Amino acid sequence: MYFGSKRMTPETFLIPEKFRGHIFLVYNESCGQIVPKVNGRLVYRIPDNGIMILKNEFETGIIDHEYYFVNERWEKIKRIEPLIQQDFNEDYTLVGLTQKR
Repeated sequence: MYFGSKRMTPETFLIPEKFRGHIFLVYNESCGQIVPKVNGRLVYRIPDNGIMILKNEFETGIIDHEYYFVNERWEKIKRIEPLIQQDFNEDYTLVGLTQKR
């Protein structure tokens, strides 16, 4: 199924531990910042408002994402397990997330 499919550059998202809301990434903007690559992964330091303007171009392909809550020194404090898309409409989705934090 995945043979011959293009793979995206692996990405890591560092999210402030108190952040709640949506994250918006705006790609291919001349005024944006360049996302650094560390150990072969693009590392996004999500700002407090959740909006990043990027010079990087948007990539498509098989994804390899990691998500972490970080403290004020950008040190990883907790890995965030990604939700499977179909889980978003289940009764336990929001309740389970709010009770764990």
